Amino acid sequence: MSSRVLFGLAMAVAIALGCFPAQVASGQPLVASGQPQAASGQPLPARSAAGGAPQEQPVERAETLVLHAHQLEHQPAREALPLVEPMLSPRGSLELRAQTNTLVIRDHASIVDAVRAALREFDHPPIDLVLDLYILSVSRREGELPRGADISDLPPALVEGLGSMVRFNEYQLLAEGQLLTREGQPVSYELGSRYTVSFQVGTVLGARRLKLRGFEVSSRRGTLSETLVATDINLTLRRMLVLGFVASESSDRGLAVAVTCRPRSALDVRLGGS
Repeated sequence: MSSRVLFGLAMAVAIALGCFPAQVASGQPLVASGQPQAASGQPLPARSAAGGAPQEQPVERAETLVLHAHQLEHQPAREALPLVEPMLSPRGSLELRAQTNTLVIRDHASIVDAVRAALREFDHPPIDLVLDLYILSVSRREGELPRGADISDLPPALVEGLGSMVRFNEYQLLAEGQLLTREGQPVSYELGSRYTVSFQVGTVLGARRLKLRGFEVSSRRGTLSETLVATDINLTLRRMLVLGFVASESSDRGLAVAVTCRPRSALDVRLGGS
């Protein structure tokens, strides 16, 4: 009998006795993973130290996301977007369905519950508001100028706000007015014979914050109209906001617009004010 035949019989006996994995006979490579291998080459389940039944490896399962559609009754759903978006998790999503005034939220159940609670507070009946508006020219005069001589008749909150505009030391009140409005209303208001102020009233958030969208101040001269200010402004109720506008950084003259907003007195208690 040849040496090749004897070698083949020896290999067959070795495999039958379990001395070599079956992959050697078929010419397939051994799996060098350092773990016990099944005949298919896949790792065997780990066993306990006591040699008991195989231990199952823990499997991480992602939390199921919840879908919730919230239709608002009183307030525009688009106004709630800045409120809801920061509340979402990285896996969350938010969809606005403007035709039905609905927000669709998809996120973890705990977050969806928190969003629902915030939206219930947000979706209150429209609140009546009082806005005070002031338009002033501002300039700088060389040397010391006693500001009180020019602004003594202005409200103290306005005087304080103007004091933060350190580059100017002379002010002149051009127009002022007070108007009644409510959340969600578009406003166009004439201040005196020369100025027009227009904006869209937003929704009061957290009983304190209010955005005026498309806030625009224009001046009229005869049949011509010039836009002086165009921006969105964020207000805190009962706190005056003073904005300064100049043509360039080197300008020694400019325009100041001051706005303050509060709920009508009958609703102060509801909003938690004093």
